[in-house]
Amino acid sequence: LHADPPVLKSPPLHGTLLAATAQDETPVLSLAEAQDVQSLAASAYESFAGTQYQQNAGFIMRAWVFNHAMDECMSKQGYPEWDWSASRQYARPTDPLASSIWFATPHRAQRSELLMSQQRRLLAEETMNQESAPERQKTILECSLSTPDASEAAAEAATRPTSASKLVEEWNEMVSDAGADAGDASTYYDCMDSSDVTVLDDSNLPSTELARALSMIDPPARDTPRTPTDSSARSEVWLRFVALEKEATDADWQCRKDVYLANIGNLPSLINDFVAEHRDEIDQAKSDWEYLEAEAAGVGYTGQPGPLGAAGEGKQSAIDEGK
Repeated sequence: LHADPPVLKSPPLHGTLLAATAQDETPVLSLAEAQDVQSLAASAYESFAGTQYQQNAGFIMRAWVFNHAMDECMSKQGYPEWDWSASRQYARPTDPLASSIWFATPHRAQRSELLMSQQRRLLAEETMNQESAPERQKTILECSLSTPDASEAAAEAATRPTSASKLVEEWNEMVSDAGADAGDASTYYDCMDSSDVTVLDDSNLPSTELARALSMIDPPARDTPRTPTDSSARSEVWLRFVALEKEATDADWQCRKDVYLANIGNLPSLINDFVAEHRDEIDQAKSDWEYLEAEAAGVGYTGQPGPLGAAGEGKQSAIDEGK
């Protein structure tokens, strides 16, 4: 038996909402009131899209599907330190309203958050891709050729329950439709294109490619912190990246804040309707996530970062020291 999804109450919006007209016009919200809506959306979305722990469990199972046969082969050939989970991915920062340009979280540094969340994986990949002894390289090639390749479909099924994926798709469609009703996206992109954003100007890309433009200047993994308080967060390379990202997010907010504040008050009723209409599907997704958690526990995952194999702790220490 599983608990029902949380009863999601519309946020305690003050002042402006009380001033709504008799014609039921959507009031313009303050940033504080809009944050209440963002919190409501995050709670609803997590109930079926999975918690950070559950998403990390899914990425553990994805690594298992792709790499466990290779791990067994390498161990038999005398390389027990080769760990199937060394390059595991991690749960990515999620903005449940980002399927609309108008409703994404204001001033959120999505790219730097993403890089920090994946820093362990990126650093592990850099380490694994370094030249190794010829005999080891030969064994890696032999094991790679002799073990079956997992399909992307199998890996995706291991990563996130199908029930959750379907709900995420429907949710994103709901948010996107609400955004289309809020404003014409071309006005936002025209504004961004005329905003002199350095990463766009330097890459000669349009604002529709902002995420790509930022990815083109990603710092190396060794210059990327795991949290904003890491000592590496003060490195010149990282600070330069964060400054350019902030310039872009500031321009983004200026180009959409009026539409955002005038329309985000429409979302609480849509969110609560979505939860009510999909209650059975949400229950199923919660059950499926719990099953996936149990599978991940079966291969050694209890929430810990880094590799999970027998030599995982030592290898992660070596990677960290190499930083």
